[in-house]
Amino acid sequence: MGSWLQIFLTSLLILGTQHPIVGQEWKLVKGTMLCGIGGIALISHTGKQTQYIAVHDAKQPGERRLAIITDETGKTPIYESIAWPDSNPPIDAEAISAIPGMENDFVVMASGGKLFHMIFDPQSKTVRVIHTFFLPSIPPGSNFEGFSLRNINGILLAVWAHRGQGAEPARLFWSIFDPSNYTFTSIRSDTLMVPWPKKGVRHVADLKVGPLGVLYIVASSDLGNNGPFESAFYVAGDFRAWNKEILFRKNHVMYRIMQFYDHKIEAIEFVPGPGGGIVFGSDDENLGGSIYSTWQ
Repeated sequence: MGSWLQIFLTSLLILGTQHPIVGQEWKLVKGTMLCGIGGIALISHTGKQTQYIAVHDAKQPGERRLAIITDETGKTPIYESIAWPDSNPPIDAEAISAIPGMENDFVVMASGGKLFHMIFDPQSKTVRVIHTFFLPSIPPGSNFEGFSLRNINGILLAVWAHRGQGAEPARLFWSIFDPSNYTFTSIRSDTLMVPWPKKGVRHVADLKVGPLGVLYIVASSDLGNNGPFESAFYVAGDFRAWNKEILFRKNHVMYRIMQFYDHKIEAIEFVPGPGGGIVFGSDDENLGGSIYSTWQ
């Protein structure tokens, strides 16, 4: 871990903090079921204003798939829906990740494993789909949540997970990804289980790989469309490059950094730079979608 992230997470671990930071508040983005936040990715962060692109887990034609969320200190977030550009939108979009080294390029992942490479135009606030493709070797019954791309020592790492539930562990997958031809190579996997939440737990509701290869996951509990909801943020392990391969070292103990009540977190993103931190997005079913940032 390094820079602002190292300082923030190390402080939490030393203090044993397992609760939201005092003084921070969840901000309601949209209070309707179809606007829950299934995944979130950073667009820009300047001064007090941060802008994200979010995905919704819509399943029916005509329902919203994408939105811009503009968050500013002391203000209610601004929600702007983005029209999907064609007649084949993702069904149950659960994750979004920026493509490292490519400006305004993102990959959206649907729960069934279909991927969409799209380019976002910040001026017109529209998207263009470049290519659709699939995760490799999808096991039967998979329900994927979480997809993250990260450069590790010059190798582009792709990480995703079948969420698991209850006694069934999550299944973590990782590989080397080539965005020029959309291929996955050196595919490996492992299992993950969290100790909390206890009831109705989804062991991986989202994941992100940090700048130095640390894997962070969020687990959530869903006991119905009106809750109650519980979520926790964990350090799950770390990735490293060795001999042109990517190796994963799983933590023997799942380090719970933060825990939340009353929100079903399904989205996490890192916001680097001065005044940045971590943002969480929730899909609270009938209660809509909210965000929580560690610096506001």
